[in-house]
Amino acid sequence: MTWLEHGEQLFGQIVRGDAEAVLLDAKFGKRSLAWSQLRGIYFARRDIEPISADPEITFRPGPGFPVDSVRAKLVRWDGGNLFLQNGLLGEIALERERLDKIRFAAK
Repeated sequence: MTWLEHGEQLFGQIVRGDAEAVLLDAKFGKRSLAWSQLRGIYFARRDIEPISADPEITFRPGPGFPVDSVRAKLVRWDGGNLFLQNGLLGEIALERERLDKIRFAAK
């Protein structure tokens, strides 16, 4: 589901995304949505997984953006990038300058 800036919701399959826009394929056809039009994207899940024990990594997606977070396994540190593995997003590379915090779950 895509959640648009004014609260509308569009359901379909995201078939492509780049720096400019997301391409949504839905019952009404294909529609390109600029990132500035989106408030959020929610991915369908077949089953709900328990909260992961993986660390929470907070980072800035880009200049001027608020801090965001993801739970993922720490894979490696290579050439100034921290590589993470997330069950939904796959492998993610975060540049050192974008990292805010790494917080491990309390035992």
